[in-house]
Amino acid sequence: MCNLQEREMLFGLVVTEYDNLLRVQSELDLLTSLYSLHTRVEQSVASFSERVWIMISTSFNTMSSTLHGLQKDLYALPRILREWPAFDDLSKTISDFITILPIISNLCHPGIRRRHWMQIVSAAGQQTSTFNFNIDTFKLKHVMALNPANIRVEIDEVCRTAMKELEIEAKVQGLGEQWTDRVFQFADYKDRPGGILDPNSILEIMKTLDESIADLMLISNTNVAEALSEEVDSWMAKLSAVSEVIESWSYVQTKWTFMETVFADPNLSEQLPQDAKRFQKVDSNYNKLMSRASTNRHVINCCNNDHQLKSLLRHLIEVEFLKSQFTHKCTI
Repeated sequence: MCNLQEREMLFGLVVTEYDNLLRVQSELDLLTSLYSLHTRVEQSVASFSERVWIMISTSFNTMSSTLHGLQKDLYALPRILREWPAFDDLSKTISDFITILPIISNLCHPGIRRRHWMQIVSAAGQQTSTFNFNIDTFKLKHVMALNPANIRVEIDEVCRTAMKELEIEAKVQGLGEQWTDRVFQFADYKDRPGGILDPNSILEIMKTLDESIADLMLISNTNVAEALSEEVDSWMAKLSAVSEVIESWSYVQTKWTFMETVFADPNLSEQLPQDAKRFQKVDSNYNKLMSRASTNRHVINCCNNDHQLKSLLRHLIEVEFLKSQFTHKCTI
């Protein structure tokens, strides 16, 4: 068109105005800029949608900056384009994606487990049985298919619950680590190396035990503990067994030290030969108990899995009977 007008001027002809062509050219330039941006948006959205979910958390900042950059570029186009339906469509595509970015961020929280995804799928009105949450193939597009913006309230509630559960999970894990290396300490008694449980060590264990059981009881009373109830119940059972064994053990040890002092006197042993003989049996079982404990000093394992040790403790309750017999005879 410009060449034609130049030739008309060269030959002194009236220069023809091509108003319609100029208008079309202007519109084509506008369309080109709009659809060029449209292509960039489509490519970006498609690329993000195909990303495996486990990579989304590391890609989140890139996604956010890219989409906000595209939105900025859109509104930097000539204002006349805002009257075009294509502009509105592109604006909606970008803003819809930006709207769900906070939801995606919440769903990337490390506390989100498979059970939480099933709750979200159910909230979206889809069948959980057909939802395949395979960590290797699960992608952002599968999340987008759930229309997360429509169930934002439900997703926020699931995420809050997951975060609380993660806190509880960390507490239970910390409790487990606290007891992993906890072992019984022994102290010498007279001429018997490692003849008794170290009293200071037992006090420390009992203090930690009370704190751990109190923590577990608090956890079990929370509304979000159901998912961890099995693990919490398991630890409660283990620690309850520890408490029971240590209580019996401390009781037996106190009675044994009393009776050992009594029958260490040879004159008294001669006066009470039957009781002295019975104490020898008790003393033998007590030595077996301490010997066995010295080879399995781990508190949790010893108190939960060593059935022979528990059996020896039950037999050693007989020490109380000996004490009663001896006290009765001394009062006669």
